Amino acid sequence: MGNSRKKLALFVLGLFIAGLLATVAALNVPRLLAPQVHKPTVAPKTTGTLAVTPRQETQKDMLFPYDQTPGAVRSSIKVMVDGQEVFVEKYKDVNYARFAFQGTANIAVTSPDAASYTISPKSYQIHPAVKQNTLTFSIDQPRKLILQANGEKLFIFADAPEENAPAIGDHNVLDVTKYATDRSGNKLQTEQIQQAIDEAAKTQGIVYFPKGKYITGTLTMKSNVSLYLSSGALLSGSGKAQDTHDHFLLFRDVQNVKLYGRGTIDLRGMELRRSGGSEGRVKIIRTINAKDIVLQDLILRDSGSWTVHLVASDGVKINDLKLLNDADNTNNDGIDPDGSRNVTIDGAFIYTTDDCFAIKTSGAFHMIRPTQHILIQNAVCYTKKSALKVGTETKDTLSDITFSHNNVVHADRVIALYMADGNTMENITYSNNWSESVGGNSKQRLIDIAITNRSGIGLIKNVEISNFTAYEASNNPSVIQGMDDHIVNVTFKHLDIAGQLKDNLSAAMIKSSNANIIFTP
Repeated sequence: MGNSRKKLALFVLGLFIAGLLATVAALNVPRLLAPQVHKPTVAPKTTGTLAVTPRQETQKDMLFPYDQTPGAVRSSIKVMVDGQEVFVEKYKDVNYARFAFQGTANIAVTSPDAASYTISPKSYQIHPAVKQNTLTFSIDQPRKLILQANGEKLFIFADAPEENAPAIGDHNVLDVTKYATDRSGNKLQTEQIQQAIDEAAKTQGIVYFPKGKYITGTLTMKSNVSLYLSSGALLSGSGKAQDTHDHFLLFRDVQNVKLYGRGTIDLRGMELRRSGGSEGRVKIIRTINAKDIVLQDLILRDSGSWTVHLVASDGVKINDLKLLNDADNTNNDGIDPDGSRNVTIDGAFIYTTDDCFAIKTSGAFHMIRPTQHILIQNAVCYTKKSALKVGTETKDTLSDITFSHNNVVHADRVIALYMADGNTMENITYSNNWSESVGGNSKQRLIDIAITNRSGIGLIKNVEISNFTAYEASNNPSVIQGMDDHIVNVTFKHLDIAGQLKDNLSAAMIKSSNANIIFTP
């Protein structure tokens, strides 16, 4: 009987120990045996139009190709992204490829000139590998790149994924093809497209352009209306001066208007100039006394004059526009804030023959108003004239203007301040900008600042140029000159030219007169 009790006790004790061990094992074994529970992905934070997505191990590399532009001519240059071919368009004197991606994009460019290509902006420090006639490199954030070799130019526009794009069938989305029925580009449809805009104004709607080619003359925007061009949509001018008058898209006395999408607007400005003479000097976009305007993502091509002219407007946001102008045209500035205030231009790409940016007070339309609170940042510029310019027209005050983190790949003058009509230019800041090739036109200067003798009066003060890196020196010395009793005041902080810090006028190759110039560490 005693032995039986002992055996029973040992059996119970064994069960207890086994249970205890099983419990301990369950607490310490990694959760590989448990069902995997995936937490929902946090939506990316957005700033303007770009998605700022934290790098995560679970984020997949993805390519989002675009529909090609109607009538596009295929380039002989081949671009592959993550093993998938992306269409490269031959447009006038350049080639360009455009796509969206997330994660990392592995890019391969195949061309007989692959081994000779340079990649700009240099500040991005992209170092490609070359094997035979193929150049390869990777990017992990949206970029606008210029590849050059032996006179050939390839632009790569690598966008962030599109967010919150409208779709036909959504509330308040009007399909423009219900009005403009020709998508082949064979018929002028100004009245039909204008009718769609007018109808959208009644409901604060969005006029949606699906892929196709739409020919139109001048269109007038209305308050509380958006125009959305999907990828593969081309809104084109007719090339005839009688259809388009002074501006292609007019934003006059309107507010809360948006023009956006991954499509293209092509004015055919060179045809206008040839056929219409002075009447062919047509702007693609002009705002007049407008408020709360958004211009976003689109490609704007071949303007007949200044591409985007912002007259006496307040609260304009321009994000990631790409401007491609005819290299043989003239007076085709990129973006010109003129008597406007509270303007932010972020991530623009500008390829043009005249000024990339020209901030002014011209008194256009008899509206003589100050220009104030202008921010231009993260741009990539290529021009034959001035890149980051304030002036020439100065019929009212220009103040609180900032150029920040811009890359000037080519310009005749990188930084330019011109006072020709008197008044005051003050609180002008150039911060963390880069330049590469300088020259090719009349002045060939890194910096050109002047009060001219057109009026004999004027004041330029509180100009600061900080952390400016010029990869190459200019052929000619920079110039900073005031006039008698009208002194120009400029402060330099950390001026790097051709890899060397410059701390005096002689070292920086700056000629000055009637100027107060200070160098600080």
